[in-house]
This record gives sequence, C-alpha cells and structure tokens, in this order.
Amino acid sequence: VTLVSLLQEAGIEVYADVGDCDRPDIAGYTSSDPSNGTIMVVVCTENLREVHENEPIIRQQINFTIDHEGLHAAQFCLGEGYPGPIEPIWDNETEALWYEGKTQAVGQQVIRFCFWCTILQKRSSHFAF
Repeated sequence: VTLVSLLQEAGIEVYADVGDCDRPDIAGYTSSDPSNGTIMVVVCTENLREVHENEPIIRQQINFTIDHEGLHAAQFCLGEGYPGPIEPIWDNETEALWYEGKTQAVGQQVIRFCFWCTILQKRSSHFAF
C-alpha cells in the first residue's frame, strides 16, 4: 500500500499541481476545512521538476513532499481539522520536515490519527437508530 492510497483510504483527497501550485516556491501543501471535516494534500510536481533536473532526484523529492504533507494530514486529523504537532516538543513544520523520507512512520501516524474517524463513519452507516 502506498502512502497516497493510505491517505485516500482515510478520506483525505490527494491532488497534483492544483491551487497554490502556481506559486513556484511551493513543493506542496495540506489544507483542511474543519466545518466539514475535509483534508486535502497537494503535491506540486511541476514545481519540483523545475528545480531538479535529474529524474531520480525529482522522484525522491516528490516522495519526500508526500511524506511531509502526509504528516501534516495526520496533524490535522489529530487536531480535528486544525494544525498542530503530534509531539509537543516540536512545531508542526519541524515535525513534518523530520518525517521526510520516513514513509512508513508517516503511514503509522495517518493510521493512528486519521482512520478512527473513517472507522466510526463506516460503523455508524451500518446502524439505523
């Protein structure tokens, strides 16, 4: 299972090259709407291609960005749609930087903080009160 498919299974939308990707200084971003519980991860692959010329490095940077933004998604899940670190010793950006290249650890945080909502939604849809 890839991190992207795990995010999608948790109900997090994942997009490439939309929204703020028209700003060349952005590799990706995560946003949420607490009023409806949605979280969105965006990876700006074209911006990464502009900065890096070597295809293996581009792929590595895309993966690092998915790790980074995936960790932000887990932070949003923990904060019920609001940003904040998982570990209080860090700020949310430093924490996301630390998780780059640690895809399995990011996946574990996504499972830990994002899947309980999905499980509860699926369970509640099976019962009529």
